[in-house]
Amino acid sequence: MVLSCKHLRQGGHDAQKLIDTFASPAPVLLCSAVLADDPPIEVFEVAPGRARIFVVRGSRLAYQRDKPGIIVYDLAARKELANFKVNHELEDVDGDFIVTNGKGGEQIETLNVKTQKSQIITGKFPAGVKPNSVIEMSGDWFMFEWLRPSSPTAKQLTHKYAFNSTKKDLRLLTEEPATDCHLAGNIVVWCGAKGEDRTLYMYDLSTSKQTTVAATPPAILANPATDGRRIVWTETFPRLYDISSGETVMLLDGKEEKEEVRQAVVSGDWVGFSGSNSGVRAMHLPTRKIFTIKDPQSAKPLQGDIDIGDRYLVIRRGAGLACAVLPDLGGDCTQGRGRVRGDGVRSGKTAPYPASPMSTGERSKSAVLAADCADDADFRAAFIRPSRP
Repeated sequence: MVLSCKHLRQGGHDAQKLIDTFASPAPVLLCSAVLADDPPIEVFEVAPGRARIFVVRGSRLAYQRDKPGIIVYDLAARKELANFKVNHELEDVDGDFIVTNGKGGEQIETLNVKTQKSQIITGKFPAGVKPNSVIEMSGDWFMFEWLRPSSPTAKQLTHKYAFNSTKKDLRLLTEEPATDCHLAGNIVVWCGAKGEDRTLYMYDLSTSKQTTVAATPPAILANPATDGRRIVWTETFPRLYDISSGETVMLLDGKEEKEEVRQAVVSGDWVGFSGSNSGVRAMHLPTRKIFTIKDPQSAKPLQGDIDIGDRYLVIRRGAGLACAVLPDLGGDCTQGRGRVRGDGVRSGKTAPYPASPMSTGERSKSAVLAADCADDADFRAAFIRPSRP
């Protein structure tokens, strides 16, 4: 079953109407996708008890229940690595470190999974900087909020900053209201809001360059996530932005979806979706295959919040957590979300997705999206660039 390119392949006014419906500042490409049933997706239970907060980076899962304590779990080895009896709030996990927030930001700590030792990092921030909370970490970079007045007479505003604890490098990311902030590798993404308008921004810590990824007049742009090389978000239906090529792709076509996708996450060549009716699914970008993640007992689609690292898609299943092990179909599935401690995102070759067979008229509109591995023979995704006025 083809999910996306049908309307464009039919041509005519219907195709242009579909394009105009999902128009954005940059040309949007549409990706064809195929439902897949094989190989079956293995799902195993991780946390039977209630997990109030959870986050995945690579094969590491960190989660927190209502009672004090933060648990770190190895999804590849399927075993618990650490159980920290702390009262702090879990913020993020990165390799062998987790970061916690206590006393309203007055005591931010990193906890070492291997040594079981903690280190208070609040004092590492420049004099006068008082973070309210650390949102995420990547290597030596910490992204945090700081409630401060923009001037002595102005009201307090929550500014977003990035700080490198080794180089003592402090960056102001935005002074405007911002939500859904995420950091992976050297890439920071967030949603800026002015009234009902929503704008998705990207900031590259290695180049100090800010880029506008997408903008929408109505408040439908939400939930951005990044692995350091790609950005996904929901705009009624999920979209993907390839950082190296600058191309935007609409991954699923709402005409067939018949429902909104409320959350999308990305790791290497895998994108995870969560919707209210169809449940949790995963798309393998090079082959365009989509897998529905099902409960191993009931065989019904799982539903709930999701996060992803490497080929491990973690789902909030009732009160606990379940993990779907995505199949190895080639391409890059090992980087996780770009969380390489100390040296940013792992470098890799780039190559275009070869186009699927198209008519002469379609071929004139075709475009390529940068991929991550030059030697993957399974790249089959075809994209159609819509005409712009």
